[in-house]
Amino acid sequence: GLTVVAEGVETDDQLNLLLEVGCDVIQGYYFSRPLWAEQFQDWAARRAELTGDSLVATS
Repeated sequence: GLTVVAEGVETDDQLNLLLEVGCDVIQGYYFSRPLWAEQFQDWAARRAELTGDSLVATS
């Protein structure tokens, strides 16, 4: 029942290992450097356009 979060992911090898073991949430420089709120909104909108992902998480 726990959600596993991996922080500090920077390489393909790290990402692939975490995906293989079923990590729930992954974050780090692999995806993006820290962003200001306005920069994040732009980044998220561009990502949604490229991937077709929703900007809103649902449960």
